[in-house]
Amino acid sequence: MKGILIGAMHKRGSFVPEGEEKAREYNNIVLILQKPIELVSTPERSVQGVGYTTVEAKTPYENFNNVFGEAVKSLKDLEKYIGTEVSYFFNDKGKLDSVLL
Repeated sequence: MKGILIGAMHKRGSFVPEGEEKAREYNNIVLILQKPIELVSTPERSVQGVGYTTVEAKTPYENFNNVFGEAVKSLKDLEKYIGTEVSYFFNDKGKLDSVLL
């Protein structure tokens, strides 16, 4: 998929899922990407729109170097790519797998 990288965040913390007592930790890199609205028209569903929408793509922080390769070593390195078109890919679990800058 292609989109314009418009933001990147490192989100870390914990939460307690509903119905559970034990907290779960999270430590993710989240990219915010802008992409054209995709129109869907099937007998079951119709989406109409013009313009752009945003997508959040996340991956565990420990995968950071695998996702970006050698070009990006830290979140700060992504700053120069804000506003540029990138290609991004998800794995079978819906997590960000790789980004081509």
